[in-house]
Amino acid sequence: MARPLHDLTKKDVPWQWTLEQQKAFNSIKEMFCTEPILKVYNPELPTRVECDASGFATGGILSQKHKDGLWHPVAYHLQSMSKEECNYKIYNQEMLGLIHSLEDWQHFLEGITFEVITNHKNMEWWTTMQDLNRQQACWALYLSRFDFKVTYRKGESMQADALSRFTKDHVHNREDN
Repeated sequence: MARPLHDLTKKDVPWQWTLEQQKAFNSIKEMFCTEPILKVYNPELPTRVECDASGFATGGILSQKHKDGLWHPVAYHLQSMSKEECNYKIYNQEMLGLIHSLEDWQHFLEGITFEVITNHKNMEWWTTMQDLNRQQACWALYLSRFDFKVTYRKGESMQADALSRFTKDHVHNREDN
């Protein structure tokens, strides 16, 4: 949705505000003013991260359980993969989705215990793997900064799944990365 606005920030792209940019701006403005509205992060509340990867993008949702008993979104994360990342095996792409989300929300998540929800079953045992390649070893070192438990949930019930699968903004951009 924000791609027309994001493209204006690229080097060697002339600034030109067209109907496409105005529509993107209006859509984003409308989304910020309607449900679900993001809640303010509270370090005292139970916290979870939903993350997903789709082969060309990663997505994540940081949520907290409030007094009403419901999980409310605090932040969203969506990131296109580079050409190299698109070639990762699926289990590494899923881990990359978690890494991207943790990098974005590190200031919220370091020092607390939280839950990670994923739709990829092998993420539950990833932290206990003995034979890691170089990339996985770097990720394991980074992950050691956080206190979390990984929970598997079927893909259809994952909200982060929808973020990473919006192909319109990512597939055509694979050559740009």
